[in-house]
Amino acid sequence: MNVSDLLRDLRFAWRTFVREKTFTVAALLSLGLGIGANTALFFVVYGVLMRPLPYREPEGLIRISEFHPHATAGGPALCRR
Repeated sequence: MNVSDLLRDLRFAWRTFVREKTFTVAALLSLGLGIGANTALFFVVYGVLMRPLPYREPEGLIRISEFHPHATAGGPALCRR
């Protein structure tokens, strides 16, 4: 494919877009919504998962929790004796 073929294809695409206005609007709206949703999702994922923690040594952080084997999932531990 050479440059003249590319220019001819671009002119044909432009004429088609001008002639088919409904298709052009639908295509542009689809592209705009897709790009916008992708950008928003990327920023959410980056902010929650990928951004480094705001601590000097985040690899040194630990989590302390309790485990109650007879506890229900949504409430306090109910131990029977």
